[in-house]
Amino acid sequence: MFYKPKLLGGSVEWDSDLSAAGCSCNETVQLVSMPDVDINGKSKPGMYGDYYCDANGTSGNYCSELDLMEANTYAYQFTPHLCENPNAPPG
Repeated sequence: MFYKPKLLGGSVEWDSDLSAAGCSCNETVQLVSMPDVDINGKSKPGMYGDYYCDANGTSGNYCSELDLMEANTYAYQFTPHLCENPNAPPG
């Protein structure tokens, strides 16, 4: 089961304690398009047996990703990532 909120006209809110997230640490809040599907629209699990996907293919599955928060005690950034699967056919 996956949670797919209807965000149009809504909002997202969260609290994060970054006081212990020092250098070389990255706390994130991400939106990804799950589950990953094959070219026939059929769900396919990643290398860990779940259906997780992200722009870097961390689990072997690629999809667009929107990082609402990538942060530690020194920095905060909001980052959209395009799905750039190096194994996808051109076009």
